[in-house]
Amino acid sequence: MNKGIEREVPVRALLIIVALVVLVVGGGWVQTADAQTSQDSTISYKSGEVTANGLTTIQIDKQDYALLSDAVITDDEGKPRDRKELVPGAFVKFHVSTRRGGIDNIILILPK
Repeated sequence: MNKGIEREVPVRALLIIVALVVLVVGGGWVQTADAQTSQDSTISYKSGEVTANGLTTIQIDKQDYALLSDAVITDDEGKPRDRKELVPGAFVKFHVSTRRGGIDNIILILPK
């Protein structure tokens, strides 16, 4: 009976080690997946410099785009921004909705 108890201890230790490895590796995978999701969410965005800003359009790199009335405007830290901040010389990333026919999302790149 004494040998059964001796075997039980190493098995428990082994199970604890396996559980820790799974948690560490699993946690790293989740972080990598989150980072990948963040990159994927802007992969279809274009980049450019605002060259003009009209009432219903915005010009980026001297190309005119319709700016949808419900377009989401944020900065590169995720904070909401006002359309008035999209001044000539500002750098942006933007998404053109082909389905809706205009820019539906703009990310203002703040100077660092």
